[in-house]
Amino acid sequence: AALTLQSNIAFNISGAAAKTLAQNAVINSTGNGTWTGTGNVNAGQNSVLNNTGSFVVQNDAQFINITGGSPAPLFANNGTFIKAGSVNPTTFSSASGGVAFNNNGTINIQSGDLVLGGGGTGTNGTDTAAANLRIDLIAGNFTWFGNLLVNGAGTTRVSGANVALGGGLSTVTGTFEIAAGTVSGASTFAGPGTFNWTGGSIAATFNLQANMVCNISIAGDKTLASSGIINNAGTLNWSGTGNINMGAASAINNSGTFIAQNDMQFYNNTGGFPAPVVNNTGTFRKTGSTGQTVFAVNNGGVNFTNTGTVDLQSGTLVVNAGYGTAPSARLNIALGGLNPNTQFGTETFAGLATFNGTLSIALTNGFAPTNGQSFAIVNFGSATGQFATTQFPPLPKELRWQLNYNSNSLVARVVPATIIGGLLRTAGGDFQIAITGETGSACVVETSTNLVNWAGLTTNAPFNGTFNFTDTTAGPFPRRFYRITILP
Repeated sequence: AALTLQSNIAFNISGAAAKTLAQNAVINSTGNGTWTGTGNVNAGQNSVLNNTGSFVVQNDAQFINITGGSPAPLFANNGTFIKAGSVNPTTFSSASGGVAFNNNGTINIQSGDLVLGGGGTGTNGTDTAAANLRIDLIAGNFTWFGNLLVNGAGTTRVSGANVALGGGLSTVTGTFEIAAGTVSGASTFAGPGTFNWTGGSIAATFNLQANMVCNISIAGDKTLASSGIINNAGTLNWSGTGNINMGAASAINNSGTFIAQNDMQFYNNTGGFPAPVVNNTGTFRKTGSTGQTVFAVNNGGVNFTNTGTVDLQSGTLVVNAGYGTAPSARLNIALGGLNPNTQFGTETFAGLATFNGTLSIALTNGFAPTNGQSFAIVNFGSATGQFATTQFPPLPKELRWQLNYNSNSLVARVVPATIIGGLLRTAGGDFQIAITGETGSACVVETSTNLVNWAGLTTNAPFNGTFNFTDTTAGPFPRRFYRITILP
């Protein structure tokens, strides 16, 4: 039968016994509906319960497909679906082909979880779940068109289903999670919510806007399938013990901040051409762990292209596959002590290291390097090029930084400063001295014939490079001493 309930008719499903919506039966509810009691709703092939009003679930029962066959029974929400008043899940079962759930309206979960196992479609749907609650897609094939709104402090989670996104805008003020299953298609995610990737496969093109936070976490590998693309303009945090498996032609394009907080791998799990790649035009930071984050070479490798900033605070960034760079590239090293990986980060290239752009070294944790200390910041099989610009932290005036490009390593050293040079006695008897000091400081030049009594000769203007001083009074003296004092 086909039954239409107008907006002034209440639709109540109640009691302990199961109810059956027979094969090909249709109920159209345009008013207020409630489902209470412990009885399940058994639905037959091609049956439909269509809600265009309000449907409030106050139990923990199930919609169950009792016949199998195609098309599967369907709950179509074109109004508001509310779960309240019970703490356990309400389930649209996956058994016998499942009961599909189409959402073109609003889902509002106030208590318990909503578990969807039969697939479904939706256009411009809204998912709202309260804190610690989930709308859980456990099985079936879902296709979502238009713009998706994920609201509330809870989570919309893909945990075994296959979800195809139709290219619209997904506005997330709560949490969207991929835990298992596969998400394909395309979508732009806008915050200020959170995108969690804890398992499963992404076979889609995702654009994560600047106000999105993406967390790749917990144990177990995650897979960016062949041709899958993640464009991150926000903050992406990678923690836990799982690798990121990447298929042929997949890419992670980071224009925001990518923070590696673990010691795992980017791993090519398919082979094929073109190889997967991580393109960094923003900031790629390694921190919070002392081991290796690796771009593995297996199966053709995962390539790394950096035209932005690599910021190494601890551990080692290992590039075993292809590497590309540009003059805009920047390498930041934070020195907090003498011990590599624990007190400063390093970079290792299995093959050719290409140096370009800017090297910047900063001091952290109150560390003050002293004369003779050295820091092997990059190790490599071979190298080409040099940094066009170097930025070093200030040292005491008697010390300076020296950068050594060795055969297999790049080493920053603390060495004595060259303060005095260019000593010359001219034919006319004058004495010349070249004095180098820190920009902004100054120096006083004094002279003596006995190292006891000193007389001032000059005080230079603040340094801006080298100060060349000529003593035009030196001629009559067979022996004369000079003392140079650098002023702050």
